[in-house]
Amino acid sequence: MKATAIFYVLIASIAGVNAAAIKESQNALKTVTKSRLAATVTAHAVAALGAPIPTLDSAVTMVHAERNLVGA
Repeated sequence: MKATAIFYVLIASIAGVNAAAIKESQNALKTVTKSRLAATVTAHAVAALGAPIPTLDSAVTMVHAERNLVGA
């Protein structure tokens, strides 16, 4: 009986750690997706103004620079 209880506690703790890791991964993915979306929107806005289209890397750099200015 005691071994079964220990087993269930172990499984529950592993599940809790996995749930936290999954949540952290989801948040990281959301951040990356938002950055890429912002970079794409920035690139299209720059193209609409008639300027040369920046590469994705430079657009992402611009987004990060904007975030740093805003403090986000």
